[in-house]
Amino acid sequence: MRIQHLSSILYRAFLCSALLFVGNAAFAASSPSTAESPTLEQICGTSDTNTTLAYAQDSFVQRQQKRDGQRQLRNKLNNVYQVGQVAVIENDGSLLRGANPFDLAGREIQFLRRPRGMSAVRAAIGFKDLIGDPITLGDDDALFFEFPDGETYSFGDRTYNGAWVHSDGNVTFGEPEASSLPRDLSRLLDGPPRVAALFSDLDPTAATGNGGVYVAFLPGRFRVTWLDVPNFDSTNSNTVQLTLFYATGRALVVFGDQIDAPQAVVGVRAFSEVDVMDYSEELPRPPMPTAIAESFSSEQGDLNDLAFPRTFFQGFQDRYHSLIFFLDFEHTLRNGAFAYHIGTANDVQGIGLPLFDNTSIWGSDGELRSYVNMGDLSRYPDDPDTFVIGAGSITTMGLLGHEAGHRWMARLRLLENGEPTTRLLGRQEAHWSFHMHSEGSMVEGNFWTENGDGTFTTTDAANSRYGSLDQYMMGLRPPALVNDFFWIQSNERVASDPPAIGATIRGTRNDVTIDDVIAANGPRVPARGASPQNFRMAFVLVTNGGPPSAESVEKVDLYRRRFMAFFNQATNGRGTVVTGLFPR
Repeated sequence: MRIQHLSSILYRAFLCSALLFVGNAAFAASSPSTAESPTLEQICGTSDTNTTLAYAQDSFVQRQQKRDGQRQLRNKLNNVYQVGQVAVIENDGSLLRGANPFDLAGREIQFLRRPRGMSAVRAAIGFKDLIGDPITLGDDDALFFEFPDGETYSFGDRTYNGAWVHSDGNVTFGEPEASSLPRDLSRLLDGPPRVAALFSDLDPTAATGNGGVYVAFLPGRFRVTWLDVPNFDSTNSNTVQLTLFYATGRALVVFGDQIDAPQAVVGVRAFSEVDVMDYSEELPRPPMPTAIAESFSSEQGDLNDLAFPRTFFQGFQDRYHSLIFFLDFEHTLRNGAFAYHIGTANDVQGIGLPLFDNTSIWGSDGELRSYVNMGDLSRYPDDPDTFVIGAGSITTMGLLGHEAGHRWMARLRLLENGEPTTRLLGRQEAHWSFHMHSEGSMVEGNFWTENGDGTFTTTDAANSRYGSLDQYMMGLRPPALVNDFFWIQSNERVASDPPAIGATIRGTRNDVTIDDVIAANGPRVPARGASPQNFRMAFVLVTNGGPPSAESVEKVDLYRRRFMAFFNQATNGRGTVVTGLFPR
C-alpha cells in the first residue's frame, strides 16, 4: 500500500487553474466582499462548464415545476420595465432557486456503474462501525492511498489503482484537487474524476475527541469515514461514510444523523455533462453518461441563467446581440467568480468555435449571441475606470470588455506537425496563454518585449484593449491588418497564469502570422465588411423582489454610457456599441 501526501509533490502543473492565487499587481488586493486575494477563476468564471450547468439547472427547474404541478413561472410585465435606458427585472422567484438545506441526514445513496453510465438509487445499508485507522489531513489537504493486492476501481470509463482522500469530504482519482475555491457544482465538473460524499469546506484539524478522517482497507472494498468533522472556522459536526466496491465500481454514501454543513455538493463526476437533481424526489435515477449531483445551501439558491433573457424578452424586443446583467443583491456566482459569459449562438467560422444556435431556449428568435452575468453590483466601484481589485489593473470596464470579448474569444488553434494544438490558449482553453504576445488583450495573454538575451518582459498595460488578432476575430479587421505575433516556449510560469506587468521569463520565441491562424482554423466567415461593426447590448439590473434603489440604477447607467466609449477606444475606433432599449 502506497500513501502519498498532497503537500509532498509538485502539483502546480495540473492544478494551476484551481489554485493560482494571483500575486501580481493586476490582481493583488482584496475585493470589497472577500478578505483574501481572489484567484483567477474568481475574476472571470467563463468556461464550458457554465453552458453545461446552465442547461442542467434549467432542466432541473422544469422537472421540479412539473413535479410540483406548477406551470412555468413567468414575471408579470409590470415587473419587467425600464428606468431611462436601464432595464429592470424584479425577480418573482423564477430566476433564483430558493435555498436548498441539506436533507439527507441519516440516509444512504448508492451510485452504480452501468454499461450506459452512472445511476443513483436509495440504499438501506446503514453506517458501519468498522471505520479503520485515523489519517492526518490538514485543512484543504489530500492524501493518496494505493489499493492493496493489485485491486482496482472502475469509475466512468477508466480504472484506477488508488484514490486521493481529501479533507473536504470527497475522493478524487488520477490527481488531487484540494483548493480553497468554493465547493460548488462548477468545481465538481471542472476538477478531476470525483466522488463527492459531502463536498464541503470541512476542516479535520478542528475535529475534537475521536473526530477526524478514517480509512479502512476491507475485503473487496475501500472505506473512508469523515467522523464529526466541523466546517472551517466552525464548531459544527458532520459525519459521512463512503465505501468503494472494487469489483462493481459501486460507491455507497451513508450520511450520519448530524450534518450541519451550510453548503455542500453530493454526487459523482465520472463524465463531463451533468444531471442536477433532487435526491429526495428523483431517485432512482436511470443510468446515463453524465455526472450526477445535488447542490445544497442553507443561504442561497442557484441561478437559472436561461430564465434571465427569457424574462427580459417579456418586456423588450428581440433586437440585442448581448445582454449584460447585474444583480442588485448579494449572490455568490459559480466558483466565486465576479462574472462569466455564456454563448447562446455562433454563426462565425474560423475563430475556433463551432457553429451553433441555441437562441430559442434563451428566449430569442435568433438574434441573441451572448449572455453575460456580472454578478453582485456592490462588488464594483462607483467609478467604472477604477480598479475592481484594489491596486490591480483590471477595471469594471476592463472586466466587462473581457466578458463581452468571450463572444468571439479565445479558442484559436495552431498547427504543429500538421496537428491542431492549444498552444495559444491558457485557462479553461478560453483565454489567451500567459506566454502569448496578445498585445495586452482584455482576454488575457500579455504584451511581451524581447530583451535580446533570451528573456522577455511584459510591458505596457494588460487587459486594456482588444489586440489586432482579437479585432480580426470580432470581424473588425481584415487579415492584412493583423499584426504578426508570437508565443514563448518556456518552463517559467504556466499558460493559465494571469496577465502581469513587469514579469520576466526566459524562453524561445515562436513567430505566428495570420496565415498560420487561418491554416489551422480556416478563414473568418463572414469576413470584414460583411460582418457587423455595430453591436447592440442591453444593460439589465435584477433585484430579488421589489424595485431597485435609484443609486443602483444610476450606477448601471453610468457603466452603460461609459462602455460605449470604452469599447470604441478598445477597438481602435473600429467597433461601436449601442445600448438603447426597445420595449415591446
